[in-house]
Amino acid sequence: MEHHHSSDNVPVPQDRQVSNGNNVVGTTIPNEQQEHRMTDIDDDSASIAKSTHRHGENHRGGADTMHTNVDHNSHPAHVASKMPANPNVHQQSVGSSNEMDHQQQDPAIDDDENQFLVAYLESHFSHQYFLSQHQQIATSHALLDNDLLISLCQGKSITYQLPAAIRLKGTTIVIMPTDHCIQREKAQPMNNVLAWWVTDYDSFNVLLGKLQHVCQSVSEDEEETPQLAKLIYISCKRFVESDPLHHYLAELYQMKLINQFVIEEIQCLESDRFPEYERLAMIRLLYPHICMTVLTNAITAKLQHRILNVIHVHDDAICVIEPSYRENIFYEVMPRLSLQSAVQHMAQAILHKYTGESGIIFCFDRHELNLIQAQLQKHGISSAVLDPSDPHIFQHNYQQWITGQQPVGIATQEFKFGIHKPNVRFVFHYSLPASIEEYIQDTNLAGRDEDHCRCTLFLDLSDIERLRYLYHSQRAVEQLKQIALYADNSITPRRVLLEQYCSINSEPSSGPCDNSLRKSGELVECNLSADVKNFLTCVLKAQGMSMSECIDLFRGVASKSLMAQDPCFGEGTHFTAWEGTRLGYLLYIYGYIELEFHGQQQMALVTDRGTAFINNPASNFKMTEPAAFPAKDKHTKRTKSTNPSQAANKKRKRRATTAKKSQPSVDKSFPFVASFVHSVHVSGTSIIVSEFAADTKSLDAAACSIGCASRRCTRRRAGRWMISG
Repeated sequence: MEHHHSSDNVPVPQDRQVSNGNNVVGTTIPNEQQEHRMTDIDDDSASIAKSTHRHGENHRGGADTMHTNVDHNSHPAHVASKMPANPNVHQQSVGSSNEMDHQQQDPAIDDDENQFLVAYLESHFSHQYFLSQHQQIATSHALLDNDLLISLCQGKSITYQLPAAIRLKGTTIVIMPTDHCIQREKAQPMNNVLAWWVTDYDSFNVLLGKLQHVCQSVSEDEEETPQLAKLIYISCKRFVESDPLHHYLAELYQMKLINQFVIEEIQCLESDRFPEYERLAMIRLLYPHICMTVLTNAITAKLQHRILNVIHVHDDAICVIEPSYRENIFYEVMPRLSLQSAVQHMAQAILHKYTGESGIIFCFDRHELNLIQAQLQKHGISSAVLDPSDPHIFQHNYQQWITGQQPVGIATQEFKFGIHKPNVRFVFHYSLPASIEEYIQDTNLAGRDEDHCRCTLFLDLSDIERLRYLYHSQRAVEQLKQIALYADNSITPRRVLLEQYCSINSEPSSGPCDNSLRKSGELVECNLSADVKNFLTCVLKAQGMSMSECIDLFRGVASKSLMAQDPCFGEGTHFTAWEGTRLGYLLYIYGYIELEFHGQQQMALVTDRGTAFINNPASNFKMTEPAAFPAKDKHTKRTKSTNPSQAANKKRKRRATTAKKSQPSVDKSFPFVASFVHSVHVSGTSIIVSEFAADTKSLDAAACSIGCASRRCTRRRAGRWMISG
């Protein structure tokens, strides 16, 4: 059987379209093509292949065809569509617009097809049903020779494992980020499906020997040909770097024994930690007629664009996209004032709210992981260390966490792939993730059983420094700024921010978060022009000091030698450590300060934009924060009040500017701003943002600006305005 994928853009004739009322719902495949596609499927599954062809190999409609997806409660007919040729095109959710009648849809899977798939699913994978309609639709499409882009919150592996098990001959090559991911996938139940797993150097040599034996036996027409595995799992690094492997795969390709290439965790294409993913373009060059399936659990328009241009997935690939944000997840961000305060909050939640429930804590590295584990032990909480660096200990701890023997897991970012645990009640991020994609992937571990769960991110913008040291590309820097702005936002609902970043759904899923629960009158307005000028002047005169040294100098906590030498010493004595750090790194995010690295040495430098602000500071440099914010740490001096509401009212009365009730209400969609907020008017819960240097036409600038309308400040003694959390 010759595998091929049609990529022409010839419109589908009218007589080949299947209709549902007035809507075009799919395209049919010519009869001779149907028979050609069924040659490698067993007799029992012939009916499923014949029914599945109704979903259409290609969704035509030109380059401007709208991309569609569906929420959890929508009909399964609405989840598959064509890959959008233009990632900047706004992509509607089916049912959210009157234009739905003009969008392409898929017909529902019939009962016979569903019964067959479920029966095969139960007999080979010990699952009695599909986890979602999206998973079922994706599996059905995978039985045809289509390029697929699949984004599911859970159950991605079934979408290619089940079709591989159904096929009578040939193999599916599955590419995963690391060996640890393969080990976890190997632990999942799979009956009567031959698979070869490459998890180390020895198993890789065994694989090469098996492939050599199969190729030699087939080429020599031996009567007893060794069985070829239906699934071959290998890490991306081994796949792109092994010439012997591709020698044997080329022979299998010529023998028409490769059915499909599957790329798991395609979001790694956006990460500097996995540069080998960019080399996967070799698949289309070496094996041009083999279909590809790329999988993730969170898709963005920018990632779609890179998949098209780097991996060379066909632009008419079928997309099956499940919303990334479930209603049962509560998102919140809290200031990380210290290790002890953050762990105390975690411990209170674990001991009182989630007693005996499973959860996971993500850390930056193993050192941070050990510190948190030790602090949790002081609160009487034992935890499983989920660090893949030691395979034997990791496997034992992972099984304890998966089975619930050890409910609390502490992991580094290396652990996040291939986790199969539905009852995760909480996800804590002690440190800032490297990108919003990473954050979405981590939080998607929570609440897969649809019960209530909580995702808490502890924010300290000094995390930017160590992440910036690790990742140097411009793309990684922008991603880091985006997640920092998301976390720092105190106004816009979290799901709106995430949806705006992903640019997939026009309407975010419902569900509460910390921002959406803020009451009327909790936000106040303040002016930071003088403090920003003083901080920038301090950095300019510091002559190449690091950001942390500049913050200490500004706050007046540097050494005596610096105190005597620098006239800027102590200009920000009213700032706490957390607040000064926040101010400094927000100025970096918005381009007033740049960080340069020389080996392990970091220097903070004022940019041309920062210099211009020093010479001509904006007179209304304003930001917002909750009116009655609690004391930050032991250095904060604040007068206590027995009535917090009275204190808040007095503080609002003392504001330099009072918002007028006549101000119009804000549009519910988040305003894209490419620079500091020029003016913010607060009227109840309505926020109106006017900005300068905005560029809403640029997707990169818009995505980078998420959250910039929500900087939080408060008033301190001596009439000084300052950053607060």
